[in-house]
Amino acid sequence: MHIFILMITMLICGYLFSSWMVISNPFSLNSFLLDLVLNPLSFFAAAVAYFSGVGINGYLIRTFSAAPKRKALNRLSAFFICFGSISIFYFLYQVSPVHTLVFFGSSLIYGMISIYF
Repeated sequence: MHIFILMITMLICGYLFSSWMVISNPFSLNSFLLDLVLNPLSFFAAAVAYFSGVGINGYLIRTFSAAPKRKALNRLSAFFICFGSISIFYFLYQVSPVHTLVFFGSSLIYGMISIYF
C-alpha cells in the first residue's frame, strides 16, 4: 500500500510539473526566463512538484534496484514497481514528452547515485 501511494503521488507531481512549467515550442530562452520572472508562483509550485516527484521516483528506483541484494521485496512487489513506473512514464509522455524526459532522466540519475552499496 505504501508503494501504491508513492506511485500515485509521483504521477500527480509529474503531471503538475508538466502543466505548471510552460515550455514554448520552438524553445526560446528569452520567453522562458520572462515567464519565470513574471509568474514566480507558478515557477515555485512547478519546482516543488518537480523535486518532490524526483525524490519519490528516486526512492522507488533505489528500492527496486537494491531489492535483490536485501531481499526486502518479493518478486510481485518488484514487478508492480517496474510496471507502475513504466505506466506512469507512458501517461506523462503522452501529456508532455519534454517534461517527462527531464523528470524521469533526473529521477534515474538521482536514484542511481543514491544507492547504498
